[in-house]
Amino acid sequence: MAILFPAIEPTAFAFVMPRHPVTSSVSEAGIEDQRLWGTVAVGGAIELEFGNIRTARATEILATFHQSYSGLLELELPDILFAGVTAEDRAFIDSVTTGAGLRWFWPLGQGAPTPRASLTYRHRCTLPVQLQARLQNSP
Repeated sequence: MAILFPAIEPTAFAFVMPRHPVTSSVSEAGIEDQRLWGTVAVGGAIELEFGNIRTARATEILATFHQSYSGLLELELPDILFAGVTAEDRAFIDSVTTGAGLRWFWPLGQGAPTPRASLTYRHRCTLPVQLQARLQNSP
């Protein structure tokens, strides 16, 4: 069951490209060896900022973090989150994330960032958000 992320236009948007799972090691002789652990790039992200929004709207966003069990359940992202992105760039982002089988989630785990709203003025706040594109078995 995907959690619907609120349809709120962000004031800033950044895309972090997924990486292929590769490890490398160097032998005592100085020979470097790499190993590719899969053909799907993982770990992509989008970084959003919702600046100077009403605290009630920020609470809607924070509610999805809670509803997803702090990142365990998948998010369904509305098109408005990509409002400043060209159609060609959006197609590329989709092809390397959801088109490759990745799904969008809040960051998961003990070291993952927890969303935090900062009050900027009475009843208004700024909320930076990072969402991850990852492969995950169903909970």
